[in-house]
Amino acid sequence: MNLSQVLLEGRKDEFLSKYRKKFKPEDIKKIFLLSRDLSSNQKFLNFLGKVISPESVNEDLMNAKIAIEKFIKYQNNLEEKDINQYDSLKDISDAISKHENKVRRDVKEIDGADVVYEDDRFTVVSPKTHEASCYYGAGSKWCTAAKSSDAHFMSYNRDGKLFYFLDKKEKSGSRFYKVAMLQKYDGRQTFFDAPDQSFNSGWILGTPEFDKINNVIQRYMSTEYADDIELFKDEIKAKQELQRRTRRDERRRRERLLRQMDDIRERDAWNPETNELDDIGRKANAVMSGLRNEWLVNEIGEDEDVYNLIPETESFYPGEIMAFKWMGENETDSEYIVGEWDDVYGLAKMRVTELVDDMGLRESFNDDFLMNHLDVDEVVRYFESWYDDYVRDEWEDIFDSEDLPLSDEQKKRH
Repeated sequence: MNLSQVLLEGRKDEFLSKYRKKFKPEDIKKIFLLSRDLSSNQKFLNFLGKVISPESVNEDLMNAKIAIEKFIKYQNNLEEKDINQYDSLKDISDAISKHENKVRRDVKEIDGADVVYEDDRFTVVSPKTHEASCYYGAGSKWCTAAKSSDAHFMSYNRDGKLFYFLDKKEKSGSRFYKVAMLQKYDGRQTFFDAPDQSFNSGWILGTPEFDKINNVIQRYMSTEYADDIELFKDEIKAKQELQRRTRRDERRRRERLLRQMDDIRERDAWNPETNELDDIGRKANAVMSGLRNEWLVNEIGEDEDVYNLIPETESFYPGEIMAFKWMGENETDSEYIVGEWDDVYGLAKMRVTELVDDMGLRESFNDDFLMNHLDVDEVVRYFESWYDDYVRDEWEDIFDSEDLPLSDEQKKRH
């Protein structure tokens, strides 16, 4: 065992000695998985044990991932560089916000965006590229600033333009420290705060300050996009043009994503008959096997193959789960995940739990209420019937008739 392995085992042992009684076994596994994803040597493990509450493990894990990733990014710029000296996730967030506030006083101009307005408080930019949108939208929850996909950014720019208000005086992380405005060519405006909630009142709306900025934005629109504004005055022409742009953008995006696979396709690297597959190749073939069998609603084209699956390297999933995006002519952008059963089951359970919490069902219906109003016998009968019908109708997909021949009685029943 080398030094790094000794260090790793030592950290695991230390964590278990401190926190084994604090967490359930399944929650300990989740913490281990996140710690490994954040650092291969588990250097954040004990910090996670300290700051995560056993009453809100799933929520704290998501918040911890965001906080620690930011800490890694800004670590060398923070006054306290040892994460174990922080007592809570809030302490880290406050330290990072302090740094971001210091940096954000002067907004850097980058290619791919126009700075439309600037004063002592606001810088207003209009991003023209997805990269610029991600840069100026960093720290918000806007889908147009998500690095994992440019689809939303393209969609919002088909019949209007985005404007990002960056407040140089507002504290980072507050609701209005960044505001996105979608200015449609037909004149409509929609506003989104940093957490990506739409609003139509409050903030600076209805004030002379907003009117001043809005006048500048409207002059910019009438200068840069006069033809688009004129076109979208006609409802029929606007609808036709929007459909054309949608088809164009989807075609360009699909072609760009598929070009990312050119090298792998040219080497035929995911062909299990000629190559020893790496982990991504094995998982891609597993997904493709499922697609060809039953998953994809529309038929896969003759010229479409495993190289139409794009690995989503920026997606976060626990354990060894990996996501792929299908870039075939049909069902474009469908996402499929593949991994070990325990990991996939754990992810599904976590997603359902989050959904239940988001809908407020856990507060409305406790476990005793559900059990008293759930006919367990009927649920069991339903699944037994479903399973029996499946085996009866699809037995050839389950059993090899040569290896497991049916008895005469079974043949009669079948």
